[in-house]
Amino acid sequence: MRLSCACVLLVALLSGSHFCLAQGGAGPKESKTYVIRAARMFDGKGERVVAPGLVVVSGGRIVSVGAGAGAPPAGAEVIDLGDATLLPGFMDAHTHLTGEASDDWKQDELDSLKKSIPEQTLDATEYARKTLLIGFTTARDLGSGDLVDVGLRNAIRNGKVWGPRMLVAVRAIGATGGHCDPTGGYRPGIFDRTTGISDAVADGPDAVRAAGTYLVPTLMAAVGLSERLEKGSYFPPQVEAKARAAIASIRATFQKAVAKKVRIAFGTDAAVYPHGRNAEEFRHMVELGMRPVDALKAATSVNAELFGVSDRLGTLEAGKLADIIAVPGDPTQDIRQTERVFFVMKEGVTYRNDRAGAKP
Repeated sequence: MRLSCACVLLVALLSGSHFCLAQGGAGPKESKTYVIRAARMFDGKGERVVAPGLVVVSGGRIVSVGAGAGAPPAGAEVIDLGDATLLPGFMDAHTHLTGEASDDWKQDELDSLKKSIPEQTLDATEYARKTLLIGFTTARDLGSGDLVDVGLRNAIRNGKVWGPRMLVAVRAIGATGGHCDPTGGYRPGIFDRTTGISDAVADGPDAVRAAGTYLVPTLMAAVGLSERLEKGSYFPPQVEAKARAAIASIRATFQKAVAKKVRIAFGTDAAVYPHGRNAEEFRHMVELGMRPVDALKAATSVNAELFGVSDRLGTLEAGKLADIIAVPGDPTQDIRQTERVFFVMKEGVTYRNDRAGAKP
């Protein structure tokens, strides 16, 4: 079992632009054949983009890729995306799709106690939708409550709501009184740890140690914390002190990891910052010394290995599931193009194509 830097995996829309659907509904498996064209392509494992970008999709899977794909199959629908780069669907190794921090820490604490589970679930469907439409077709969710993450995962898988396919942890693990202890800071006896399913508490290295480790830096968590700290007295004093210390260390740790060639996966701690901004992580990784191509791999082939799904996801190769996204220009030259995803296909179903010119 693999361990992210912050949570343990216990089990193994935000868009101001237009998008269109390849078919109605939330997205059953697509059986149609498509030829997707663009000026270039990054397959998720190479050292550079290649030209032209060409992927043939049928039955929800990739049939062939690249210039050697041959003539379009008879009856195939051609999707020409022009001056763009095709990539595998992005993956986020550290999300919390069932919640989101606001700018009011005390209100968040109160909402966690007063919001009904159905309302929390409905909120979660919107967070999942935002995540999918910015190009993240797979997410590892590291801690929820009341099985909302399991229900969301199942609803997405069954085509009831839009979102990335989810690997769910159900519980996060932390020390007594720490980040994952819901009783921390409250009068003893208010909460009963023996009922319900929520975060888990474990103390000492033997209780939380796990094997085959990747660093999941979650630089966007530091961004979200910094933005709140800039607004003044958001956190209680002791929490603010901890947040400032974490921000100072996370960036230095990342730079050391890059220098030592540590295996780095892509994860953002989505919910600490508003959902829908996951792709900003790329920019921070590159600004702190990672090559753009390695940042792209972290969110594709490296995460696929971390998740144990590299046999079917993470790269644009024949036989794999047709999770394909497109960004303008060349993200290996300008990593911020990852923040401008305009085409999203998951398992052969098009959830977004701004260049089709259709309104939702």
